[in-house]
Amino acid sequence: DAASPVSFVPISEETVEVVSREDNLVILRGLTGRIKPGASLKTEFGTGVLLASREPLGFALLRESSSSSSSSPSSSKQATLLAERFKMPFAAEAAVGHVVGTFGERADAKTSEAASSGSFQATPPTSDEPGRELLTEFPDVNARQTVRASMRTGVASLDVLSPLGRGQSLLIMGPRESGINELANNVAATTGKDTRTIYCATRGASTVEAFAQAASNDTTASTIIVAPREQDAHAGERYAAILTAISLAEDWRDSGVHVKLVIDDFSAMPRFFEYMLKTEREELGSAGIDSEAAEMVEIDGTLMSAVAAERRRFFGILMQSAAAMSEANGAGSLTLLPVLSLVDDSFVDGSPDAALAALEDAPTGDSVAAQEARELATGKVKRKLPSREQIMAMSISEEQRTKLLAAVEAMEASSSSETSEAEGVDSSSAYNGTFTRSLAEELMSIADGQILLLPKRNKHRDGLAASYRPDVRNTVSRLGEDAAAPALRSIGISRVRLGMMQAWDSVDVLRMKGGNTNLQRLQNDFDRAATVYRALLDKRDAKLRSLSEIAMHLVIGDALAEPAKWADEKSAADATAASATAILATNPASYDDLFDKAMACLDANVAKSVDETSKLTKEGKQAFMDAACSALSEKF
Repeated sequence: DAASPVSFVPISEETVEVVSREDNLVILRGLTGRIKPGASLKTEFGTGVLLASREPLGFALLRESSSSSSSSPSSSKQATLLAERFKMPFAAEAAVGHVVGTFGERADAKTSEAASSGSFQATPPTSDEPGRELLTEFPDVNARQTVRASMRTGVASLDVLSPLGRGQSLLIMGPRESGINELANNVAATTGKDTRTIYCATRGASTVEAFAQAASNDTTASTIIVAPREQDAHAGERYAAILTAISLAEDWRDSGVHVKLVIDDFSAMPRFFEYMLKTEREELGSAGIDSEAAEMVEIDGTLMSAVAAERRRFFGILMQSAAAMSEANGAGSLTLLPVLSLVDDSFVDGSPDAALAALEDAPTGDSVAAQEARELATGKVKRKLPSREQIMAMSISEEQRTKLLAAVEAMEASSSSETSEAEGVDSSSAYNGTFTRSLAEELMSIADGQILLLPKRNKHRDGLAASYRPDVRNTVSRLGEDAAAPALRSIGISRVRLGMMQAWDSVDVLRMKGGNTNLQRLQNDFDRAATVYRALLDKRDAKLRSLSEIAMHLVIGDALAEPAKWADEKSAADATAASATAILATNPASYDDLFDKAMACLDANVAKSVDETSKLTKEGKQAFMDAACSALSEKF
């Protein structure tokens, strides 16, 4: 069209200026937006791929470096962006059982060695057929179908409190030591007869080694490991590794395959975005970013700064790759599970531990406001300052930024290494969680759900060594029961989480108002909810749960909460349930014996049918109830 602006005329290449280079990351100037991220790049010191742009700046990662490359090129150096988009050197199916690096190249030596210990091949595959492009458009609503099929993990707390559906995006969140990577490894290692897995190890050898230990031979036969090409990689390299993993996952998804993609650390996303903002300030000054920070735009009915809106789109491009494709588009699916390491205490503790402490303090009539005032006065609560990277990404004035940075420096100068050692903190490490609450909530608003794990330092009062403990209040799947296994839906798993929430909320009301005439009833309700919660905790080094085992835990909890449903004589049922609740509250370890008795009473054919079909008939449900009733009556 002769009337079209020049910027819309297709071009085959574009010449831009090379501003600087850090490791393999090249900063470009002069982009016009006519060539999009994912394009191939040619420079006199190597070829690469354009990862992202903030016009007029671009950020590209080198694939091959020439021996004459310079880390600080002069302003006269130029690069050529090609309209031709980079394609993976092989299809996803060819890479099964391999560990591959960014862009399908070789991962660093330590990571390859760690992967080979788990029977993965340390070198990428060779193929004559290229794979999928990087950074393709995510599927629109017409190409998708509603997520209804369950992707069971064998992790009881996840399968019940936030069931995972094929095509869903689910965040695995928690402080660094909460077990988030342990949970992610177990989910990644779960095998399914028609499911593929991609494990994106942005942190390299450390997480690959842990995953390789959790993986079985069946896992290796259906899994690809993707990792950066070097240890301690730049955020740009780690971001490119995520793009590589998503490209392979999309290749499977669009071929009609069901694939789950687990990303061991999603911090490369905000850190690379922060790096782009920092570079723009250094190269172009802060005027443009300050203007974007002041400009307000509306996204999904919410007003936010233009910078925040761009960051949301940056996250959303990757999150939207999770999809269940329609029958016309192959009926495959991509289930996305990124791990978010939170700044400690980003969220209020929503565990029975916190509720129990409040319940035990409730008769004093102490208010929340009084407790918080006392904690602040005694120094039990310390206000946390954001990291330098978080400050640089904030939509604030330069004056405010300078003050915050000065405060961070003063705080670091005043902290002693002795205090760090006493608290068990590695004083040499600058890494203490990446995602603040506001940043986590930004991703939560995009994802289909999340499981939030509590810090391990908050030990459970029964002393059980749980690998990870979910925060019931902040753990949720926005797909509801549709994502749950049919057998669990027939039991009514939504009532399980609702019962816990009601017990926790009742404690909160009591804490706020002080005193309650029905304190004993509240204690009983809480103890029943806490018993079910403990039953769902996954013990360290224990095998993943079968579907019939998870179902039995829920049925026992149902029997305790509503005894009239499983016994003919209501008075006898009430007495048995009251006795069981009281004993389990004071001696939670006795629950394991109760569960073992219930499983022994269950017809083996019923259990086998549930595990193989994921369905529970009316007769099968009654068999579970009868087994739970027999075990409760015998034990209590």
